Amino acid sequence: MKISQGIVVAVLIAELLATVVIVNNEENYHPKKKKQKTKCSIVCSGTTGRKDTNWVAYQTYGVYTDVDISSCQFKHTPNIVTTLEGKRHHWAVTGTSSVYGATKDTFRIYIRRFNLNLSIPKNEEWNVEWMAIGYNC
Repeated sequence: MKISQGIVVAVLIAELLATVVIVNNEENYHPKKKKQKTKCSIVCSGTTGRKDTNWVAYQTYGVYTDVDISSCQFKHTPNIVTTLEGKRHHWAVTGTSSVYGATKDTFRIYIRRFNLNLSIPKNEEWNVEWMAIGYNC
Protein backbone atom coordinates (compact mmCIF):
# COMPACT_ATOMS: atom_id res chain seq x y z
CA MET A 1 0.00 0.00 0.00
CA LYS A 2 1.29 3.44 -0.92
CA ILE A 3 1.49 6.18 1.70
CA SER A 4 -1.19 8.24 -0.10
CA GLN A 5 -3.56 5.26 -0.06
CA GLY A 6 -2.88 4.78 3.65
CA ILE A 7 -3.73 8.42 4.33
CA VAL A 8 -7.00 8.10 2.41
CA VAL A 9 -7.92 4.97 4.39
CA ALA A 10 -7.08 6.74 7.68
CA VAL A 11 -9.24 9.72 6.75
CA LEU A 12 -12.15 7.46 5.80
CA ILE A 13 -11.91 5.58 9.09
CA ALA A 14 -11.76 8.85 11.03
CA GLU A 15 -14.87 10.07 9.22
CA LEU A 16 -16.71 6.85 10.04
CA LEU A 17 -15.88 7.26 13.71
CA ALA A 18 -16.98 10.92 13.78
CA THR A 19 -19.79 11.91 16.11
CA VAL A 20 -23.20 12.51 14.57
CA VAL A 21 -24.69 15.70 15.95
CA ILE A 22 -28.34 16.49 15.31
CA VAL A 23 -29.49 20.09 15.65
CA ASN A 24 -33.20 20.82 15.40
CA ASN A 25 -36.16 22.37 17.16
CA GLU A 26 -38.57 19.59 16.31
CA GLU A 27 -40.99 17.88 18.68
CA ASN A 28 -38.39 15.32 19.69
CA TYR A 29 -35.92 17.95 20.86
CA HIS A 30 -35.61 18.00 24.63
CA PRO A 31 -35.24 21.62 25.79
CA LYS A 32 -34.50 20.54 29.38
CA LYS A 33 -31.34 18.82 28.20
CA LYS A 34 -28.50 21.15 27.30
CA LYS A 35 -27.19 18.70 24.73
CA GLN A 36 -28.52 15.49 23.24
CA LYS A 37 -26.50 12.34 23.85
CA THR A 38 -24.35 12.16 20.74
CA LYS A 39 -23.50 8.52 21.45
CA CYS A 40 -27.18 7.81 20.78
CA SER A 41 -27.14 9.45 17.34
CA ILE A 42 -27.44 7.01 14.46
CA VAL A 43 -27.66 7.06 10.69
CA CYS A 44 -29.88 4.37 9.21
CA SER A 45 -30.59 3.91 5.51
CA GLY A 46 -32.36 1.55 3.19
CA THR A 47 -34.52 0.99 0.15
CA THR A 48 -38.02 -0.27 -0.45
CA GLY A 49 -36.59 -2.57 -3.13
CA ARG A 50 -37.02 -2.63 -6.90
CA LYS A 51 -39.29 -5.68 -6.85
CA ASP A 52 -40.81 -5.16 -3.39
CA THR A 53 -42.13 -1.59 -3.29
CA ASN A 54 -45.86 -1.58 -2.61
CA TRP A 55 -47.10 1.29 -4.80
CA VAL A 56 -50.72 2.31 -4.25
CA ALA A 57 -52.73 4.37 -6.76
CA TYR A 58 -53.58 7.85 -5.46
CA GLN A 59 -56.02 10.25 -7.13
CA THR A 60 -55.32 11.12 -10.77
CA TYR A 61 -51.73 10.53 -11.91
CA GLY A 62 -50.35 9.71 -8.48
CA VAL A 63 -49.02 6.83 -6.39
CA TYR A 64 -47.73 6.50 -2.85
CA THR A 65 -45.90 3.99 -0.71
CA ASP A 66 -45.42 3.61 3.02
CA VAL A 67 -41.83 3.02 4.09
CA ASP A 68 -41.05 0.93 7.17
CA ILE A 69 -38.04 2.21 9.15
CA SER A 70 -38.86 0.42 12.40
CA SER A 71 -35.74 -1.76 12.19
CA CYS A 72 -33.68 1.39 12.87
CA GLN A 73 -35.19 1.45 16.39
CA PHE A 74 -35.40 5.24 16.65
CA LYS A 75 -36.77 6.61 19.93
CA HIS A 76 -38.23 9.71 18.24
CA THR A 77 -39.09 10.80 14.71
CA PRO A 78 -35.80 11.09 12.78
CA ASN A 79 -34.78 13.51 10.04
CA ILE A 80 -35.44 11.71 6.75
CA VAL A 81 -34.00 12.28 3.26
CA THR A 82 -35.37 10.38 0.26
CA THR A 83 -34.77 9.83 -3.42
CA LEU A 84 -36.45 7.76 -6.13
CA GLU A 85 -34.45 5.08 -7.96
CA GLY A 86 -35.49 2.90 -10.88
CA LYS A 87 -34.88 1.80 -14.47
CA ARG A 88 -36.23 4.88 -16.26
CA HIS A 89 -38.81 7.69 -16.41
CA HIS A 90 -38.48 8.62 -12.72
CA TRP A 91 -36.62 11.81 -13.63
CA ALA A 92 -39.93 13.38 -14.71
CA VAL A 93 -41.86 12.99 -11.44
CA THR A 94 -42.48 15.30 -8.50
CA GLY A 95 -42.56 14.44 -4.82
CA THR A 96 -39.40 12.38 -4.57
CA SER A 97 -38.09 14.26 -1.54
CA SER A 98 -41.40 15.07 0.17
CA VAL A 99 -41.87 13.02 3.33
CA TYR A 100 -45.37 12.74 4.83
CA GLY A 101 -46.56 11.50 8.20
CA ALA A 102 -43.14 10.59 9.52
CA THR A 103 -42.93 8.74 12.82
CA LYS A 104 -40.12 6.81 14.48
CA ASP A 105 -41.31 3.71 12.58
CA THR A 106 -42.63 4.78 9.19
CA PHE A 107 -43.19 7.53 6.62
CA ARG A 108 -45.09 7.96 3.36
CA ILE A 109 -43.97 9.37 0.03
CA TYR A 110 -46.30 10.49 -2.78
CA ILE A 111 -45.18 10.56 -6.43
CA ARG A 112 -47.00 12.46 -9.17
CA ARG A 113 -46.53 12.68 -12.93
CA PHE A 114 -48.82 13.36 -15.88
CA ASN A 115 -50.24 10.09 -17.23
CA LEU A 116 -48.88 8.11 -14.29
CA ASN A 117 -50.69 4.88 -13.56
CA LEU A 118 -49.89 2.02 -11.23
CA SER A 119 -48.18 -0.09 -13.90
CA ILE A 120 -45.39 2.45 -14.54
CA PRO A 121 -43.64 2.40 -11.13
CA LYS A 122 -43.98 -1.38 -10.95
CA ASN A 123 -42.70 -2.05 -14.49
CA GLU A 124 -39.90 0.50 -14.16
CA GLU A 125 -38.94 -0.86 -10.71
CA TRP A 126 -39.18 2.48 -8.96
CA ASN A 127 -38.15 2.30 -5.32
CA VAL A 128 -37.56 4.74 -2.49
CA GLU A 129 -34.02 5.00 -1.22
CA TRP A 130 -33.83 6.75 2.13
CA MET A 131 -31.53 7.87 4.91
CA ALA A 132 -32.74 8.71 8.41
CA ILE A 133 -30.76 10.39 11.18
CA GLY A 134 -32.01 10.29 14.75
CA TYR A 135 -31.63 8.91 18.27
CA ASN A 136 -31.85 5.31 19.43
CA CYS A 137 -31.55 5.95 23.19
